[in-house]
Amino acid sequence: MRTKQALAAALLLFSLARGKGPGAAPAQAPALLPGGGPVAVGDIADMLLGADPGLGIEELAADPADPRFTPVAGRQVYSGRDAPSTWLRFSLRAEGAGDGDWILEVRPSFSIVLDEASLFLPEAGGGYAETKAGARLRARSGEMPSRYFLFELPASALSGAPCYLRLASATDVETRVFAWPVRTYARRALAEGAAYGLIYGVLAAMLLYNAFLFFALKDGSILRYIGFVAFAFLWTFFVQGHAKAIFGPRPGLDQAALWFFAGGMLAFGALFASAFLEMRRGSKAAHAALLALAALGAVAALAGAAGLDRAAFLVSHYLGLALPVLIVAAAALRLAQGFQAALYFLVAWACLVLGGLAFALMGLKALPVGFWTTNGVSIGLAAESVLLAVAIADRYRRLEREKLSLERREARYRELSLRDGLTGLYNKRHLETELRAEVARAAEGGTPLSAIFLDIDDFKAVNDSHGHALGDEMLAALAATVLASVRERDEAFRFGGEEFVVLMPGIRAADAFLAAERIRERFSRDSRRESGGATVSATVSLGVAELLAGESGEAFLRRADDAMYEAKRLGKDRTALDRA
Repeated sequence: MRTKQALAAALLLFSLARGKGPGAAPAQAPALLPGGGPVAVGDIADMLLGADPGLGIEELAADPADPRFTPVAGRQVYSGRDAPSTWLRFSLRAEGAGDGDWILEVRPSFSIVLDEASLFLPEAGGGYAETKAGARLRARSGEMPSRYFLFELPASALSGAPCYLRLASATDVETRVFAWPVRTYARRALAEGAAYGLIYGVLAAMLLYNAFLFFALKDGSILRYIGFVAFAFLWTFFVQGHAKAIFGPRPGLDQAALWFFAGGMLAFGALFASAFLEMRRGSKAAHAALLALAALGAVAALAGAAGLDRAAFLVSHYLGLALPVLIVAAAALRLAQGFQAALYFLVAWACLVLGGLAFALMGLKALPVGFWTTNGVSIGLAAESVLLAVAIADRYRRLEREKLSLERREARYRELSLRDGLTGLYNKRHLETELRAEVARAAEGGTPLSAIFLDIDDFKAVNDSHGHALGDEMLAALAATVLASVRERDEAFRFGGEEFVVLMPGIRAADAFLAAERIRERFSRDSRRESGGATVSATVSLGVAELLAGESGEAFLRRADDAMYEAKRLGKDRTALDRA
């Protein structure tokens, strides 16, 4: 502020040094309004920045060449804490323009922050007529709905006589002023409405899409993202003036809503970033910093709801500078750590960072009001919401792949825990489980169930004479023979040592006997091995039993075991059928 006052004083001293006294400083020449396009009033206006709030139109109008007014000349036209009242003086001329053909648009960077805009237009009989609009005022009768503040320009205002505009605000806000032909302005308003309709449509679609994802996946990070998009949607709706255009100015409520939604958007953005990037695992320091900024966002929201506009303004704007930078840095860190989902997240937030930084710097008067500074956040939000949806989808595809891989590993480990390491057959523990299940199914369905119990004959002699390595080869050969001799639905188990069991659901004992004979005959050939220059082979004895009505699994298996021992008693290398 001191810099601006010093500049104004320097300009005044320069004019005095050239011999132009205060009473001789002319106002700028009237601007001739073109037939079809708008006029940037700031380009042709003089400005009195930081005027005494008690200064009135009578005093200013008494001297149309008041030296306190200096050309805007590219300077920012703003009002706020350091300049609660700013005046613009301008002259317009339109030959043949009728009453109501032109309007004056007062376009602040925050339409619901500019407390008051008072337009003073010359009257035909002398004096000035005042028309007021502003965020702290109710809509006047007949006021045209708009995102900004519109004033009709009668013929008396287009005659080249000086017009005055007073801008007053407690919160810093930069303002641009334009004179528009009514029809041109209407076309522009329709185009802007269509563009913002697209932005709101994208945000609404992302809300619905992520709501569906949340209910499907029950993931807390998606809920935080929904909160972020919802608050961003409502903040955009208020800060871009669409709430004002639709519902009219609502003094106090609009300002409270603006800062509440701004703080909520920042808070949920920080929480979502921390959850999505899994910063608790990636960096405890960055995780703590994001939580701290989320808390500051909540403070800004509460300050706005409580009517502490200045505090909410400062916290939200400085937070709007710090949070995007921290989030981008955190995403880059996680990407460097190998967290691939951070790539889409990083690109998405980069879109918002550019718009967010421009918007925050505009609010702090470091950048001028322009298309990209006023609309950058809205455009960035739309682009970011789409890219974040892609990031969320990519993250969950990755999680699903990891989950499937984990399930496969668990299934494999579970399978390995049920199998014998040497033969690859199921072990005795799994036999106990499957025996109960097969007995229950046979009893419930009234279907037969048979079992084969088999044992390698004189296996101890093979181990003692030729070593355990050859014995292990014999066991593996028997397992392969069993699997090659039974149906795919039959289950083979290593009962222990050289003993094996085969469960054959849906098979009568006579058919199981034939399968046992196939095993016996094949094994006598498959077991042949060379050891110490001699050919070594083995035989197997088998017992077959069929489940009886009401019989337990243990009793059923015991009868098959007894039949196997009967085969050994009869001379080995044979199959015995239980006759129960």
